[in-house]
Amino acid sequence: MNRPSKWARMDWPLLLNAVALCAIGILNVYSGTRVHGVPGIALVWKQLAWILLGVGAFFSVYLLSDGFIEDAVNGFFLVVILLLVAVLLAGRVRGGAQRWIAIGAFNFQPSEFAKIAVTLVLARYFSSQYRYGGIGLKEFFPAIGLVLAPFLLVALQPDLGSAGVFLFILAGMAV
Repeated sequence: MNRPSKWARMDWPLLLNAVALCAIGILNVYSGTRVHGVPGIALVWKQLAWILLGVGAFFSVYLLSDGFIEDAVNGFFLVVILLLVAVLLAGRVRGGAQRWIAIGAFNFQPSEFAKIAVTLVLARYFSSQYRYGGIGLKEFFPAIGLVLAPFLLVALQPDLGSAGVFLFILAGMAV
């Protein structure tokens, strides 16, 4: 039996909704940066550049094989944990919190990558448990352990909002 191509399996309504949200975002930036009748087109171009970067990243990941992504999850999770530790050791402090890593003029928050990593590692864990008969309370406790390390590392920054997101990810995926 042939499996349908990735393009046939694409969730087109979801993709169209994402495009619509991007368009609404561009319109909001355009209307929100208009000062005294003069449009703030520079910010619109910046928004468009980030959207194009995101679209490129989406298609790059989408075209990877499912097996490659599944194999890379643990490595990605480990790299993110190391980045969260690096933030605590040598991160940039802004607004009383140490959340950023600076590489030249580029700053990024590893906690944002941690949200993706936690989602992927939990998906892999829960799918493996489901293959063996379902998920009960006994199988739920290791999932808590997977979330605990990034939760604590982000809470120590302190970024309690992002730390709380990990709990919502766990709760949503466990249902």
